[in-house]
Amino acid sequence: FVEEDRVLHLNSFNHGSSPTVFLLPSLKVCKRHYSYQTYSVDLESFERHQWNRMVELMKKDGITKTLCYANHITDKLLTTLEDNDWYMPDLTLMVLGFLNPQWIRYAKEGRIKGVVSIFGCSEVGGPIFLSKIDKDTEDFNPLYLGQPIENVFKTEVIDTKLTITLPSGKVVETGDHLTEGYVFKSKDKLKRINDIEINPIDILDMYCKIRPINRNNVAVVVDEPRQKLYLVVAELEMIKDVDDLKIEIKKFYKGKVDLEIILHAEKWTETFISIKPDQQRLMDFIDEFYYAKGGNRLLY
Repeated sequence: FVEEDRVLHLNSFNHGSSPTVFLLPSLKVCKRHYSYQTYSVDLESFERHQWNRMVELMKKDGITKTLCYANHITDKLLTTLEDNDWYMPDLTLMVLGFLNPQWIRYAKEGRIKGVVSIFGCSEVGGPIFLSKIDKDTEDFNPLYLGQPIENVFKTEVIDTKLTITLPSGKVVETGDHLTEGYVFKSKDKLKRINDIEINPIDILDMYCKIRPINRNNVAVVVDEPRQKLYLVVAELEMIKDVDDLKIEIKKFYKGKVDLEIILHAEKWTETFISIKPDQQRLMDFIDEFYYAKGGNRLLY
C-alpha cells in the first residue's frame, strides 16, 4: 500500500486473517477509503446489472486496491470489465487464494494493473508469501508462492514442511508442504484410496492437461469410507470432461484409483466455509445429490 491508494473495502471480515492482511494495513497507510454499502453485502447473489454498477463506481472513484475474498469474485469483476470494454490500469486486486493463469491476459490488455496473492495462516496473523501477476508475467506457475516476507518472522522449509518462527520464539507448522523454490506441493494428512495417498494438486494438474481450467472452481473430494474419488465443480460444462479425466487418473494411479463422477454444484458457494469449499459440506452435497438419487452418473 502507498498513501495515494484509493482503497475499496468489499468485505474485510469474511476470513480470520483478512483484517491483518488488508483492512488494518490499508487504514494505517492510505488516506482514501471507499465502501459501497449496497454493493458490499451480498456479492454472491449479484446479477449482471449490479456488477456493472459496482465496477462503474470503482472506475469513477479511481479505485487502485481492493480485496477479492474469493477467486470467483475476482472472475466476475474481471469479466465485467471485459464485457463493458472498460480499463482500470491502476487497479491491483488482492486475493486470498492461488492465482489463476487466466487472469494474466487482463493485465496484459491493460484492463488492470495486476493481481497479488496473499498466502498466510491464522496462527501467524499476516502474509507469509506474496506472489503476483502483471503485464510482464511469463512462464507462470500458479503453485509458486513467491518469496517469503521475513521482516517480522522467520520462514523456513524443513523436510518439505512450511515452518514459521514468530517474534515470540514460538514455532508454527502451517500444515503446508513445499518443494524447493517455494512451490506448493500438498497439505498434511492426505487421504487414501486403496492405500494410495491422493494429492488434490495431482488431480488438478491432470485436469489442466485436458484443457485450461480455473483450479479454484474445482474441489477434489476423497471419500475414504466408500473408497471413492469425486470432483465437485462450479461450472456446468465441466461435467463433460469426466471420461477424459477418468482415463488420466486411471493411468496416473496405474489402475488402482478411479474417478467416480464429476458433479456440478449449482450453488457453488453454499459448499464454502469462509473463502473455500469445505470437505464436510462437499460430502453432504454428494450424499444428497448423488447417492440419495441412486448414484445417477448424468446428474446435473
